[in-house]
Amino acid sequence: MGLALWLLSYAWIPWGLLGSPLPEGYEWQDVRNVLLTFELGALTAGAASAWLGIVGAQRAKDAAGRRQGRRHALLGGMVILLVLVPNLLGAVLPAL
Repeated sequence: MGLALWLLSYAWIPWGLLGSPLPEGYEWQDVRNVLLTFELGALTAGAASAWLGIVGAQRAKDAAGRRQGRRHALLGGMVILLVLVPNLLGAVLPAL
């Protein structure tokens, strides 16, 4: 879920690269609000996956359960990094 929301947050790129106008009746502010919602949803899903993965790994009774919990925790952490790192780079690089 988090990865899908993260990918949707980059839906503006074709419009930005091609210089295409937005569909009739939309403004960039509307697009920004939707993308912000997708990114916040991805962060929430990633944090929930990481937290539940850690809890699941700790409560697991066998090695397979612990392994699955660690995978969920790592995937959630990856989603968080995939959302935060490009946003931080986008904020820092123009300032250089």
